[in-house]
Amino acid sequence: MLKNQIISLVGLGKMGLGIYNRLYNENLNIRGYDINHEIIKNNTHINFLEIDKILELSDLVLFTVPSNDEIFNIVKKNAIKKNSIFLDLTTSMPDQTIKIKKYLSNKNVEYFDAAMSGGANGANNGTLTLMVGARETQLNKYKSVLDKISQNIFFYGKVGSGHSMKLLHNSVCHGIFLMMCEIGHLGEEMGINLNDLIDRTHFDYEENEAKARQLEERILQVPGMSKSYLPKRQYGQQFRGDQLGVTAQSLIVKGDKPLAAFLGLDLNYWKEKAKAEEEREAYLTAFKEKTEALREKNEMDKIQRQKRILWNQTHHSADRRF
Repeated sequence: MLKNQIISLVGLGKMGLGIYNRLYNENLNIRGYDINHEIIKNNTHINFLEIDKILELSDLVLFTVPSNDEIFNIVKKNAIKKNSIFLDLTTSMPDQTIKIKKYLSNKNVEYFDAAMSGGANGANNGTLTLMVGARETQLNKYKSVLDKISQNIFFYGKVGSGHSMKLLHNSVCHGIFLMMCEIGHLGEEMGINLNDLIDRTHFDYEENEAKARQLEERILQVPGMSKSYLPKRQYGQQFRGDQLGVTAQSLIVKGDKPLAAFLGLDLNYWKEKAKAEEEREAYLTAFKEKTEALREKNEMDKIQRQKRILWNQTHHSADRRF
């Protein structure tokens, strides 16, 4: 169904271009626009449309511009396709979000906020976290699109709540940053070398997250592997061999022995497990083929019996006439 929908992305900076590429590689009917036409020249795969055509033709429009002030300016100047959906991926003030929602409602356009977290790497790798100001049912039609660009999606119910949550999220991050600055200043006053202090107090979870993503990418390169085989993990949490399910462990052992050894998997155990699974599959396949052959034989026997009955009836009637 999505292949018949025109999806557009407005704003092709570091975040927007990463998202565009993810959707483009999924063979979706995707269009793009950016005020900086040099981006289009340097990325010839982009299906470029001017902004007026984007709004006139698109069923779903994703906005990755600096803020929703730009969105408001755009929508006030252009005609918009009725019953389309606008998804605002910016970090913006919630009161402006609500104003845009009211304005677009009068034009029969659905507008939702879906603030992003995860940076350019998250956009490139499809591992963003989205904080959405909508109920999940309101975006059912395009949930698969969101799944292609994000790892975590949180629905907060009403328009504006996604942007509110992102501002709170940023406040926590900035608060930690300011606290660390104050701690650094205090440490220097106490005669502690600042570099030593940073080495001892830096937050490991960011480094752990980077390592976890690298490991996840390595695991997903194993033939036959998919994200559905991997357990959900918290931000910064590492993958361990004992956390992976039977299917994932078997595929890793078969497809990447150095990775299996790194994860501490028992190569012989999983080799035997995989062999037993292959034998089971072979048995089921043979059983299915045998059952199908028997069914076909029974069908042929049934047809032959019907032919004999019909032949006997026909010749018996002929004998009685004489």
